Amino acid sequence: MVRIAYFHSNPLIYPNSEISLQPLDIKQEIHSLKESLQNAQKVVKFRSEIATLSNLRNLCTIGCRLYFLKTYKIINMFYFRVLQFSCHGHPTSLAFETSNGELHPVHLDTLRSLFSAGGVETKV
Repeated sequence: MVRIAYFHSNPLIYPNSEISLQPLDIKQEIHSLKESLQNAQKVVKFRSEIATLSNLRNLCTIGCRLYFLKTYKIINMFYFRVLQFSCHGHPTSLAFETSNGELHPVHLDTLRSLFSAGGVETKV
């Protein structure tokens, strides 16, 4: 069984009015991903979560092992084999959301600390 955790962020509120991000089509991405997985004819456990620090912290406390790649994709998430992020990013941060849908840029060092606190081994 392949286990995939899909984290997505599409903030609705931007505290800095200079920031303007194109909305992502999360529904279409999830549909395409699920369709591809069905075509692969593999047994898949799929979990979709909004990319908030709280949700990521909950996943990390279960215990996992992941690796940061230069493209900042993250793989091997706890009992999930793959953790896929769909969000806007910057070379040093990812665009997460707060619980009320506000943009929350999360620096890569914060992500490393969060994963390390959960006992996760990271490589950049």
